[in-house]
Amino acid sequence: MSQMPMSSPATLNFLFRLIGIILLVLVLFDIIAALVPPHFTDPVWEFQFLGYLVERAPLPFIALLFLYWSEASNPKSMLTKFLSWGSLVIGVLFLLTIPLSLRNSARITELNNQQVATRMNQQMAPIQQRKQVLQKSSDQDIAKVFTLLERQNQLQGIKNPTELKKRLFEEIGQAESNVSNQLETARETARINVIKNSTKWNAGALVVGVAFILIWWVTPRKPRLA
Repeated sequence: MSQMPMSSPATLNFLFRLIGIILLVLVLFDIIAALVPPHFTDPVWEFQFLGYLVERAPLPFIALLFLYWSEASNPKSMLTKFLSWGSLVIGVLFLLTIPLSLRNSARITELNNQQVATRMNQQMAPIQQRKQVLQKSSDQDIAKVFTLLERQNQLQGIKNPTELKKRLFEEIGQAESNVSNQLETARETARINVIKNSTKWNAGALVVGVAFILIWWVTPRKPRLA
């Protein structure tokens, strides 16, 4: 039975280089897909795009590992030089995204607060209208409503028009409180989510940026001299 031939170093280097290039191409496709259509100046899109890049950073690191491995026998090749300087550029770009991301975090929080305020006004408007109508209602008006509800057996223990008016004010106050609490909870939840994602993605951008710069620092950056 014949023995399977061992792969030569040249074959292994070719495979490592091929896999590394394929991984980088896939990363490029991902970035292009995330950029189309672009929405620059939109704080939400820019914020999420940074997170997209940070969360996919492991793939280019693996690609660099394969490519540097394939060039181990020729550490000062042009490919190694290109990868080294490219790592520096990418690392600096990641670090530069951090101030932009922090600014976008503040803008998103402000937009969320504005949306909550708009929803508050929309949901409070009919409640305030009911409250104003009740405030302007005379004793005779309340008495008529009391009589109507009494006939329909809907008073639920209310004994006179005065108690009915008090109960209606309490229900309006409770509705106002419910709307306010719900929207305040939504606002706080959105704020916490922005803080969590901002912390995660900005810390990730810092780590990724420093890592790329370290790759540039420890790898050869000059082509082999003739």
